Order: sequence, then structure tokens, then C-alpha cells
Amino acid sequence: MKSGVMVSVAIATYNRAAMVRQAIEAALAQTHPPDEIVVADDRSTDSTWAVLKELATGEPNVRIFQRERNSGGVENWNFAIGQTRGDYIAWCSDDDRFAPAHLKASIEYLEAHPEVGLVHAGFVDVIEAEGAVETMPRPLRFTRTRIVTKRTLLGYLTRYYDWPFHPSTLVFRRVVWERVGPFNPAYALADTDWFVRAVEQFPTAMLAHHGVYNRRHSGNWSNRLGSAQMQREIFEIVEGAIDRLYPRKTPRARRGKCHGE
Repeated sequence: MKSGVMVSVAIATYNRAAMVRQAIEAALAQTHPPDEIVVADDRSTDSTWAVLKELATGEPNVRIFQRERNSGGVENWNFAIGQTRGDYIAWCSDDDRFAPAHLKASIEYLEAHPEVGLVHAGFVDVIEAEGAVETMPRPLRFTRTRIVTKRTLLGYLTRYYDWPFHPSTLVFRRVVWERVGPFNPAYALADTDWFVRAVEQFPTAMLAHHGVYNRRHSGNWSNRLGSAQMQREIFEIVEGAIDRLYPRKTPRARRGKCHGE
């Protein structure tokens, strides 16, 4: 990895004191530690803010922010990334944690392939139920790095619409965030919408390794959203991509626009 390259990890959190501690500790324990970890607390009502203050006191690279009001989620995601300063930005959900070599592998690939704007990877499910914890690595989708581009995006989404990527494995160049724009709060699946818009503009690599531990528990965002709404949003996101890639004279009705569209 080149010297002087700054790597930021962004974490948005709400009422997950124990989980966010583990997410931060896993980021700090990377084989190539990040230059900063930015954590935005969405005005938690539990002990999350106290945990963040404790961690930031002992770790100067942990930068914490507390919102004045609870935003409901997506706005806080944008806020967290907006506070980062790195050339590369790695996203991590507050209930996930990085595998030890995640950042090193991701940044080394991006440094070696300047034409690629962002990377993602496979993941390991960590299932928590009734006090038991079970670790289940998901089979890797590809045996070697696979590139998705604007030209191949729709075929990729058609085949893997159920989970085109895992958000906590995303590592991207700052220019990607600046050009694509922030997450669109009109979607609960704002990260999926952002991923699709990003691939429309930048070649994207799926690395053939497990990048994160994906905690499955009753409080998962997807559980709160519900499968029916998730399917509606995924189909709408794909339709939006079709409209942008293959414009029609009378476009479909769409949700609120976001910068970069």
C-alpha cells in the first residue's frame, strides 16, 4: 500500500452499544488499521454514546459525533460519511464487523486497479438466536475477482437481486462518493440504490474472499423493513436503473431524486 493514502471507516449507529463497540474494535484490529474511524450516533437512548466516548478517549483515531436529533437512519449514514477525510472510505454497519484483512485486501486492490471505483466481497453470517451463536460462511459467489460495469449491471442485478452486495464490505474512492452523491432517504434500501448508481458510473470489483462478519439478529434493518417492502424497493431500484441506462420518452414515476442521478 502506498504511503500517504488515508483510509477512513464510517459507521452510523443507534442504540447498539455492545455491537458498535465490536464493530469499532474490529476496525482498529485490521492488519492495516484505518487512519480514522468516524462514528455518528443518531441520538441513541441507551448507553451507545457513553461507549463511544470511552473508546474515543483511548483511541485518537476514533472520531465521534452525536446528532442533535434522531434522523431515522439514512440521513445519519450520509452524515457519517460526510465527516470522513480519507482518500478511501470503508462503510461498516454498526452490527457487523470486519474480517482481519478486509481493509488491506480492499485498498491494495484499488491501488493496483485505478480504473475500478469501488470493491465489495463475500461475507460470513453470524446467527444469534436464543442465546446461541452460529457462524456460517456463505459460499463465495465467484472463485476469482469479478468486475461489474454499466454494461453488465442489469444482468448482474437480475441474477443476484436478492443481495447484489453486502454494504459492510463496500470500500470506495472518495471521488465515487462525490460524483454519485449521498444515499437517497426516499429509500429504506438506500444503500442498494446507491450501489446501483455507483456501478452505473464506475467499474466495481467483487473480491473473492469473505470481508465481514454479518450479524443476523432480531433487530436487523431488513427484519424491521419486511420482505414485501424490500422486494418493492428492489424492483423500483432496478426499474430506475433501466430508465437511466435506456431512457424512454415517458419515464416511469420515481421517488425523490438524489444528487448524482
